[in-house]
Amino acid sequence: MPKQFRQRNISKKQVSSKKTLQTADEFIQQGIELEESGDRWRAGDKPKDQAGRFYIKAIAAYESALALQPNAADAAYNLARLQVALGTNEALLPPGVYTSTMLQQALTSHLRCLALPGGQNTTVGNTAQVYVALAEDYSSKSDPEIGNRAVEYLLKGMSLFDQAFRLQEAELQPSQIDEFNMDDDEDDDVSLQNSERMETVEKDSMETERWALIREPVTKLDLLDTVLAKLEALTLFCGLGNSAYEILSDPFAYANCSGDELLAKLETLLQELPFKSTDAFLAKANYVVAIADLGFRSRRITSQQYTKAIRVAFDIIPAGPVHAVNKAEAYVQLAQSLQGSGNVNTQDVTQNDILSHYTVAAKLLTSAAAEDKQNARLHCLRGDVDMWRSQVMLGISDGANRTATIETLWGNAGVYYRGAKKASEVFPEGQNDLKFEAGVKEWAIELQKIVSRGSGDLLGTASRAVREFASFPGWEDTLEDAVRIGVFDTAVLLALKRAQQLS
Repeated sequence: MPKQFRQRNISKKQVSSKKTLQTADEFIQQGIELEESGDRWRAGDKPKDQAGRFYIKAIAAYESALALQPNAADAAYNLARLQVALGTNEALLPPGVYTSTMLQQALTSHLRCLALPGGQNTTVGNTAQVYVALAEDYSSKSDPEIGNRAVEYLLKGMSLFDQAFRLQEAELQPSQIDEFNMDDDEDDDVSLQNSERMETVEKDSMETERWALIREPVTKLDLLDTVLAKLEALTLFCGLGNSAYEILSDPFAYANCSGDELLAKLETLLQELPFKSTDAFLAKANYVVAIADLGFRSRRITSQQYTKAIRVAFDIIPAGPVHAVNKAEAYVQLAQSLQGSGNVNTQDVTQNDILSHYTVAAKLLTSAAAEDKQNARLHCLRGDVDMWRSQVMLGISDGANRTATIETLWGNAGVYYRGAKKASEVFPEGQNDLKFEAGVKEWAIELQKIVSRGSGDLLGTASRAVREFASFPGWEDTLEDAVRIGVFDTAVLLALKRAQQLS
């Protein structure tokens, strides 16, 4: 949503000179001016959380306006829009303000907008996106109850995307309408946020401005964006396996049916929008892999069928860093599903099979890194993959040069984590958190070496690491996540916690 202020009779000069703001309009104007200040900081080379400080003050201004005038649509829309912008860009958040909290506030604000007259016509799609963003944030947590909430939010978000699509379809010019139908739903009277823009019309004098809301016509591109948004949400849903089974009796059947309908709509829309093919094919490939993973874990397909699904899914996507990273992540997920599923279809799978999937992922990431050298997240993933490879090799009792290979993988992982730190320092925008994650993991390698070798000063090394971690906020969460997904042994985390208790 763009900044909105339909009518304003006070100039910026007049507002700025007031010591005490008294009306909702004055607070709305103050919010807009604070946002503009934040935008200027954001566009410069200064730390982005400085921009976030202005945005937080703007949020407070819009909240003050709503306290005075609860149905002030401009304040409600601006508040909701700004909260989701902050909640989906951690680099903008000042210290002490957290993504999950901001997204939860954004959801509350969007639900308020939906309740306003005409609100469903402008905010339902944005509300769907907030539900999905919250679900994605919750899905990274290990708490089963939070996982269940992620599934519930995804289902709500996907239902809103369905409703949005139908109204968009109804708003198309008659000559544009084709036979598109999303999932049937009872509530047909809401729509995705249409593209909007604010135009300033000066009247009477330079001291008075009137803002007019212009709604651009719905196009086939809007329909495609909605289909892709739901497809990405469905892909995330497939990855929540166990939690999904707590909510639905057959998540695989639900995802498979919904996916078939979405892919049919996608194919039809791409016939008229071929320039969107690359993005659409990547979203489709990620969904195909995700549904294959859910099918494998549901014992609907074999490991061989899962492997084939990955190969086929990415065949039609042009080569490049994005293609390579997404395909590598697919092979990582395959390897992890083979390791931990307990699926009867894995009875013929060997440790060497699992190792081969991680090795394919490593090669793909190497090719991506050659073209995207300053991507800190890519470097960090390379480190994780080599640690996974070393963990698998530790379980293989024989093999030529096994010990030397494991040592090499540990060394390479350290190089990649250091590369992630360096990239995040050179290009901090959106990567600053990787500096701390990579630093924690680099230390954890030293502890993993001692654990795996069965010799060395584990507690002493852990004590030095804990002292170093004083400058790494949230290091425990980082290590717990890394242990949960098998990058490091549980003994590494236990040693660090013991050292922390003794410090």
